[in-house]
Amino acid sequence: MRLLVGCWVLALLFGCSGETDGGPAPPAACPAPKRRVGERCLDPGVQDDGCPAGTLSLGGGACRPAGVPPELCGDGFVHDGDAGSGAWSPSTSSPRTEQVPRG
Repeated sequence: MRLLVGCWVLALLFGCSGETDGGPAPPAACPAPKRRVGERCLDPGVQDDGCPAGTLSLGGGACRPAGVPPELCGDGFVHDGDAGSGAWSPSTSSPRTEQVPRG
């Protein structure tokens, strides 16, 4: 009886292994140093959205540099000419680009 149960357990363990049901094949590996994201192989330094590192995806394949563009500086702030905004003080009549503490 033990022999029969042992054979039955072995048949269950090994009888269905090794073959697939004909489902989709696993995706092919990307050549080094690329990595797979979905169906694409991306180069190093490219984010999952396809934009280079240090940029932000705007959708539709467009990317822009990270930081605050001039048109998004809030009231009382002026663009620092790089990628940020600085506080503007009317007493000095010029923009200050020091870091403004957030509270």
